[in-house]
Parts: sequence; structure tokens; C-alpha cells
Amino acid sequence: MILESSPPQLERRLGLWDAVSLVVSAVIGSAIFLIPATLLRPQPSPLAAMLVMVFAGLLSWFGALAYAEMGAMFPDTGGEYIYLRESWGPLPGFLLGWSFFAVIQGGGLAALAVGFSTLLGGVMPLSHWEGKLVAVGLLMSLTFLNVLGVRQGAWFGNAMNLVKLTGLLWMITAVATRPSTAPLDWSWPTQWTPLQFSAALVPALWAYEGWNMAPCVAGEMLDARRSLPRALGIGLGAVIVVYCASLWVTMRALPVERILATTAAGTTAVQTVLGGGAAIWVTLTILVALVGCTNTCILGAARVYFAQARDGLFFSPFGQVHPRFRTPAFSLVAHGVWSSLLVFTGTYETLISYCTFGAWIFYALVVAGVMLLRRRRPGHVRPYRVWGYPWTPLAFLVVAVGFVLSCFITTPGSSLAGLALIASGIPLYLYWRRRVTL
Repeated sequence: MILESSPPQLERRLGLWDAVSLVVSAVIGSAIFLIPATLLRPQPSPLAAMLVMVFAGLLSWFGALAYAEMGAMFPDTGGEYIYLRESWGPLPGFLLGWSFFAVIQGGGLAALAVGFSTLLGGVMPLSHWEGKLVAVGLLMSLTFLNVLGVRQGAWFGNAMNLVKLTGLLWMITAVATRPSTAPLDWSWPTQWTPLQFSAALVPALWAYEGWNMAPCVAGEMLDARRSLPRALGIGLGAVIVVYCASLWVTMRALPVERILATTAAGTTAVQTVLGGGAAIWVTLTILVALVGCTNTCILGAARVYFAQARDGLFFSPFGQVHPRFRTPAFSLVAHGVWSSLLVFTGTYETLISYCTFGAWIFYALVVAGVMLLRRRRPGHVRPYRVWGYPWTPLAFLVVAVGFVLSCFITTPGSSLAGLALIASGIPLYLYWRRRVTL
């Protein structure tokens, strides 16, 4: 008698510090060097800029804690898809996955890769097509690395984090220990309107994007019910400290007028204090940060489509586990190929402009889902309960809803186009839903 072997499954191989590293790696990219000018432009006040950075960090932390409650309740692979499915039903979960694949993560990965090749082009000459090939080479190399095993992808991310954080801490310490070249005025701004605050808050929130990637691999974490909440809290807390320290040394090194005149204030600050020779170290740190961020997004996003396919709501090969490497290999490769196509066509820029706000719709739904499940399933085991409930989730929801509404007010055309792109997944959902029920 021949017994059929069970199909291969994903393995739980990631520990707490792997999960913390995923959070830090996904959030800290190039934004830390780019956003000081956008923070100061609405209100040229160091105090206002710092308060906005802290507020955006705490708000993101509130959102992450809500995700932590969901992750402890449902410690499965798929992250947001699982949380939306359990709280609001399969349709919102499917639309999240569809938007992730087509636009939010597909276009986002293309943008990260192009950003890497563009920055590399400042170090070594690259033609237009050579830059495209470098971007695609980065995406496919990291894709195949993650195919080889979740441990390999996590180890690589840990190494990138070590290099990135070492570089950042060196720069922060080196600038902070030199005499200040731009005395800071910490006085309260005379005119600071809510409109100015919200204008600065948008880029600050963008800088904290990425913390939602770690929950996608909860099904491969050791003791995810405990480690995921801790990882989100510790990881995002560390990012807030690094971001605020970086902003402080930048404003300490450069006067506000000079920060507003440059697009890369962090780099300029280091060069001003440490000399032109420090530029190469800044560039290398940013390149490493972009590689680490891209790696984590590749690792996490593919798990969303994997979970969908396991529910019968996506192409079935996406739900397959490689028999040797125990990874969702097809999902990883397919998403890598799609992101590479977006690099070559250049359409990722348009798609991202359409659906930047789309991620916030899903953030709001997940956080609202925490409150919904508290009412619908009060007896469900909750190894972690979000701190400050219900005020912290409510604070996040107010800002998330306000952000989405402001997108429709300020950019109605692209926002409606983005909503149409998200809604275009409804016919696909009905098709797969019908197949599941047959």
C-alpha cells in the first residue's frame, strides 16, 4: 500500500529579531534623507517639523498595534488579506490582494528598484536602458534569493539592516558631536494652521510606510502570537527614534533656508559637517537601505497572493509551496516579473499616483476591523490587545479617513482613477468566488 505524502507547507523559521528586522527594513528606505524639506515647507519651524515627525510616528505606531492584535488573533501567512477576510469578508480581502499585485506593491517595487538604479547612476555612469536593466536585475536577484528560503531572505535583510543602521548611527553621531552650524530656534511658530500641519503630515506618514509587511509572514514566525506584536512595537519604536534623531542633526547642520533649497537635505547636512568625502558613505547607506527595503517588500507581498490562492481567490499556482525550499516560489517569481515589466514600461509612476491613497483605505479597514471584531467575536482568544483601546485605533482612523478624503479633494481625477483600478478587481472576485462555490 502506497501512502500519499502531504503537500509541502511553509515552515515557521523566523524569530523575534528577524521580525523586528523586517519592520525596520521595510520602513527605512531613502525617505529619511529626502523629507526634511517637505516637512519644513508648509511651516518653516524646526519645532513644527519635529512635532509632525513624532506625531506621524506615533500614529503609525497606533496602526501597527492594531495590526498586532489582528496578527495575534490570526497568526497566519497573508497579513492584511487575512485580517480583512476575517473582519469584513472575502471581497475587501481580495481587493487588497488585487491592488497589491497590480499597483500598490507591484508599482512600489518598481519605484524602489528605479530609485536604486538612479542613485547608482550618480556613482557610475548608466545609460537609460542600463539603468532599467540594473533595476530589473535587482528585483529578480532578490526574488530568486527569497525563493531559496524564508530564512535566506530574512538573513539577507538582517545583513542589510546591520549595514544600514551602522551607517545611519555613524552619520547621526558624527554630525551631533560636531559644533552646530545652524542654531535651532525651538520657539513655537507664530502662525501654524491645521492646513499647514496636514500638508507636512502627508510626507511624514509616507516616510513611515512599510510596517504592514511584517504581518504578511506571520505564518512563518516562531510563536507569532507573541513575537509579531513585540516586533511591530519594537521595530516601529526604533524607527521613530532614528527618524527624529536624523531630522534633529539635519536641522542642526543646515539653516532652514538651505534645507528648503535642497531635495536631499540629509546628504547635504552630512557633507556640510564632515566634508565632501562623506558623500560616498551617505550614498552607499541609501543604496543599502533601498536594497533592504526592496527585499522585505518582495518577501512580504508574495505571501498575500499565496493566501488568496489558498482560499481559491487567485490563480492556483500562487498557492503552491516549493517542495524543496518551502516558499511560495511561483507567487514570488510572478510578482517579480510583473514589477520588472512595470520598470520597463514606466507605467508604475502613473499607477502609484493613482493608488497612493488606496493603501490607506485598507489600513483604515483593518484598524476598524479590530473594533468590529471586538463586538462580533468578544470571546475570541486575543493574546495581545491593542494599547489605549479604543482611543488609539480611533485616532488612527480619523487621520486615515482624513487622508483619503483630502486625496479626493486635492487630486480628484487621479483618486477616482485609483478607485476604479481597485474596483476593477470586483469582476475577478466574482469569477473566482463562483469557481470556489461550484
